[in-house]
Amino acid sequence: MMLVLARGISHGTRTALLVVTGIVIISGFIQILCLALGMAGLIKAHPAVMDVLRYLGAGYLFYIGIKMIASSISKKNFQKGEVSLTAINAIKEGMINNFSNPKVLLFMLAFLPQFVNPHYGKIALQLTVLGLIQKLMAFIILSAIAFASAWVGKIFLRYPAALVWQQRFTGLIMVLLALRLVTMGSMS
Repeated sequence: MMLVLARGISHGTRTALLVVTGIVIISGFIQILCLALGMAGLIKAHPAVMDVLRYLGAGYLFYIGIKMIASSISKKNFQKGEVSLTAINAIKEGMINNFSNPKVLLFMLAFLPQFVNPHYGKIALQLTVLGLIQKLMAFIILSAIAFASAWVGKIFLRYPAALVWQQRFTGLIMVLLALRLVTMGSMS
């Protein structure tokens, strides 16, 4: 959500929606596929997999945070009102951010199977339907955030110094979240 918010403010609706596409559509469907095909069993058998994902996610959050802070130093980008970020990079950023987030996988692995009933048919199909419903809700919510944050970004464009500080603050939050992920106890 922070990434969508930050990209909406600094890059506008289109880029924020591309990040949402990476988060929900691409990464989300990969997560649903993994869930339906038995990733839960893999993680139960090898709990260290979640720790690996946690460290990868922390590394990526740290990278994005530092990148945001560094780009805020170059004030000329904000005076133009736009920082260069291609469509592919925005989608990739959302996908990597979401797919490497262990909390998303933990939620899907812990929450969705509670609503599966083996008496109602194939478990994989039930998990797929539940995952699709969850991703549809995420798409609606994140899209609303993308539109709202882009509106806020237009206001920030009137005050370039505010946009610079917003970028630095968001980058700092991402770095702190990365450090929190690294220092929290093992998920296994």
